[in-house]
Amino acid sequence: MSLPPLREIKSDIPLLADHFRQLFAQEFKKKVDRIDDPALETLRTWDWPGNVRELRNVIERAMIFTDGPVLKRSDFPPLDQRDPVPTRPRDTTTFGLPKGLTLVDAEREYIRLTLEATDGDIQRTAELLGISRKNLWEKRKKYGLLPSPSDAESNS
Repeated sequence: MSLPPLREIKSDIPLLADHFRQLFAQEFKKKVDRIDDPALETLRTWDWPGNVRELRNVIERAMIFTDGPVLKRSDFPPLDQRDPVPTRPRDTTTFGLPKGLTLVDAEREYIRLTLEATDGDIQRTAELLGISRKNLWEKRKKYGLLPSPSDAESNS
C-alpha cells in the first residue's frame, strides 16, 4: 500500500497540522489552542515536496517560536519565494527556547537550529557548537537528527 503525496490530499492538511500542533504543544508545554485560518490557507497552498515530514517540521518550528495561543502565518518559516510570509526580524546570533524544556530537549533543539542556520554544513555546525564532527554525529544520531535512508535516496 502506498500513500499519495501530501500535495494530492490537501484536504488532510488541516487535520495533520492540528495533530502536530497538539503534539508539540504537549512536548514544549505551550498553550497553543489552534491554527488561524490564514495560516491554514498558507499550508494548503504549498506543494509539500517533503510531504508529511516537511509539514511536521514547519509546525514544530512554528510552535517553538510562537508567542501566543494561536499559530499565525508569521510564525511559519517562508515556504518559498512565491509566498512571502511576514516574519519577525530575528537576531541571527541568538534564538529562544520555550520554557520547561529538559536539558536534553534544549540541546537537541540547539543542535537542530544550528544545523539549520548553517544549511546543514557539518564542519561549520561543529565549530559553532565547539565540538568535534564525531561528537556532532553522535549527538545527531542520539537525537534523531540524521537524515533517513529515504532522504538520501530522494536526494540522489
